[in-house]
Amino acid sequence: MNVKRKINLLFSMSFLAMLSACTEEALSNNDAEMSYINALDEQATFYIKKSSNDRDIYDSDYRTISLLSGEASYDIEHDWFSYEKSYIGVEDTNTRSEQVYISTNLRDKRSYWVVAWLDNRDYDISVFQKRKSNMADVIRVRIFANDRYAVFIDGSNASSFITDKGEVSDYFSVHNCSELSVENNNINLCSADFGLSYLAVVDEHGLVSLIEEP
Repeated sequence: MNVKRKINLLFSMSFLAMLSACTEEALSNNDAEMSYINALDEQATFYIKKSSNDRDIYDSDYRTISLLSGEASYDIEHDWFSYEKSYIGVEDTNTRSEQVYISTNLRDKRSYWVVAWLDNRDYDISVFQKRKSNMADVIRVRIFANDRYAVFIDGSNASSFITDKGEVSDYFSVHNCSELSVENNNINLCSADFGLSYLAVVDEHGLVSLIEEP
């Protein structure tokens, strides 16, 4: 078999394998585990539905959980069929006057964080996959921030990186649990265990929530 034919055969086999995996997901009932984090400044209620449901996202049938400011939920399963979009919404629990929702394509058998956060005074939602990065003798951290902030690690006077607004950072290692700062705010990690991975949600006032990555 000549080299060109061999390469074409390998490409065809890879493409068919990828197509088969996509087809299986497209023709199946899919599910994902969703954990919700309220990084707003008031109690909030979360909602989720698949696109085939035609009622308003804030219908009581799609209510998942209400959380106080700074709280995170346990895993809550969400299911959908084929390539349906999922709609995720949040509103303030008490007056229901502040609301926002997004649409997103989730992947089967994945686990996600859903963070409701404040963009100045406006509600926003970010969704990203859970991921751990355990490493012995250090605390592994990634930061979700509501704005661009300088991050200082292990007492350094020079910033290691700048957060992106509404995004989660890459993982980094902290050797001293009391020496992580975001802008002028100390982020105390001394409740965390060395050797494990954590998501730190921060805003302009400092740490909002610290959650172990499962």
